[in-house]
Amino acid sequence: MHSTESKWQILINLVKIDGKVTPEEQTFLSQAFQESGLSDQQVRILLAALHTNTNFTLDYEALAAKPEEIVGLLTKMVALVRCDDELPSPRNCISRR
Repeated sequence: MHSTESKWQILINLVKIDGKVTPEEQTFLSQAFQESGLSDQQVRILLAALHTNTNFTLDYEALAAKPEEIVGLLTKMVALVRCDDELPSPRNCISRR
């Protein structure tokens, strides 16, 4: 499995953790997919996966060889979780130095 595909699957699984997909989360993912250069068909398939009851079985090894992919993924994960305002603002979580 390609590392980019794994990254999108991780984000989709993350959205589905709380059992609801908000419009904000769907918009965030749609924009991220389109900005990544995925084809329209690939975007439709990934967005459809948001509305299934199954999660992707993930291949984390595909990401292991690309640390830059992991950093980008973590950044997107935090932004995605904040979409539905259920995560406190970073300034409330991280002390300023």
